[in-house]
Amino acid sequence: MTHEPSGLKIIDRFSISLVRCEKRPTSPFGCKVGLRSVIIHSVLLCSSFKKSRKYSDVGKLNKINFDSLKRPDYVRTLTIRCRHLSRKESNPAAGVFRDFRNLDRLEIDRCHLKSLPSALFSGLQNLYSLVVKNAKLSVIPLDLFAYTPNMMTLDLAGNELRIEPYALRSLRNLIHLDLSNNSIDFVTNTLISLTKLKVLTMDNNRLTNIDFRRLPKTLTDLSLRNNFITTIHYVSGSVRNLRRIDLSGNRLDFIAGSGSINMLPPSLRQIDLSNNQIAFIEDKSLAELKMLAVLNLKDNQLTELKVESLSGPENRLRLLLGRNPFKCHCGIRWLIHSTEKTYPVVLDLSELNCSSLLNDNQKLSLTVADQRNLLICQYDILCPTSCICCDKPVCSCRSSCPPKCRCYRSANMESAQKTRNVVMCEKMRFDGSEEIPDTITELQINSVQLEQWDIKKLQKLRALETIRISNTSITDDQANSLYSSRVLMELQLSSTNITKVPSNIGNLSQLILIDNPLTQLTNGDISVSEIFPQSLKLEKNQL
Repeated sequence: MTHEPSGLKIIDRFSISLVRCEKRPTSPFGCKVGLRSVIIHSVLLCSSFKKSRKYSDVGKLNKINFDSLKRPDYVRTLTIRCRHLSRKESNPAAGVFRDFRNLDRLEIDRCHLKSLPSALFSGLQNLYSLVVKNAKLSVIPLDLFAYTPNMMTLDLAGNELRIEPYALRSLRNLIHLDLSNNSIDFVTNTLISLTKLKVLTMDNNRLTNIDFRRLPKTLTDLSLRNNFITTIHYVSGSVRNLRRIDLSGNRLDFIAGSGSINMLPPSLRQIDLSNNQIAFIEDKSLAELKMLAVLNLKDNQLTELKVESLSGPENRLRLLLGRNPFKCHCGIRWLIHSTEKTYPVVLDLSELNCSSLLNDNQKLSLTVADQRNLLICQYDILCPTSCICCDKPVCSCRSSCPPKCRCYRSANMESAQKTRNVVMCEKMRFDGSEEIPDTITELQINSVQLEQWDIKKLQKLRALETIRISNTSITDDQANSLYSSRVLMELQLSSTNITKVPSNIGNLSQLILIDNPLTQLTNGDISVSEIFPQSLKLEKNQL
């Protein structure tokens, strides 16, 4: 009958199990050691570890601590962690791990390593995983990895490296490399020699650009989060196996549809571009990315997004677009109304907001703006779908935007919801309403020279409900003609030269007088403000 020692769990005679001994010796690095062993039917290992309990003078023990282990060749995983915020420098001797000839994984964390001897890892031919992180290393000896030819994963995160170590060239079997949280600002050709590398992580460095030609073609996963990257260089054939890339938290401001700058590799299936400064995505930017499944564009500077920019993937693309400063433009209406199954689907549609093209301070949920028909677009010529003469020289149902003005209309002019047709004119001569579309609902005039004012012409515009006049010379008589209009519902006069509040505001539901030379209120003015308290707003005048 086999007796089971303390700390050892044997499942059956041929099982492989992990063992953590209750007592841990100290190491040549000046800190305690966590020892885990993969064993096959052994009952002696834990007893040998218990004998290490007597070595408790942390910081002064050397290689003899490891020599005290009866069977170090049984150890498969060795973890060394120094105290948090420790300033004590560790100077391990060459070959300190040589008796751990079957060691699979070695982790050294938080130990301040002033320098490393080139033969530190001698004897560890079977080591496949090495972690040396938060060690303040700035230089790696050229031959450091010459003794670990079978290493497959290497973690050098949290050091002070300024360039990829040249010593990496000897790791021909390396699959996973982590260089995060260093000070690397440039990628050289060192990594090209790693012909089996599949996963590369370089988060939180100082990279400003990335050239895919300097990366191995075998790479499948690349993470470059939180750098300073403004430019990526792609040439056909480079990183042809890349499937996933994370460029979040960088400074990219556009994605290109052609050329070699800011082009995305066609082999990609998942792309994270969140938290950049992307304001523009060119048409056909994804044309060659046939296998792309997920694209994250959250927290960028997109104000609009054309569906043509995202065409290319063979399967329906899944998009993340939250926290972009979208404008309430009809060009983004497709995000809600996908007319084709090939259109991308927005996973975070409920998080999308937009600001009015006519008023930046007005922000709405995109879905609400669409429901209220508040998505608008600029136009030069406006023809309803029922108009049959739009392509003819003379057409009564066609509306044209006046010269030097900007015109906007609702995305859905046939909607049962209220539609908008806004004309904005500034810094020009304005002599009436001859060229204003009959379907106009709002007229905005800014810094305009009024040659003449014929209220009868404005009254013929039956859909006109709102007029906003600013930075324009307008007399009290001209203003009175507007107050008496039967069609207007809202009138705003800002920075004009009117001096009086009207005694009668007609059918207006709102009259806004801002920054005008109104010096005093008469009894009649006060009466108007008392009768229509919700309709009259006086702000920044000279009262």
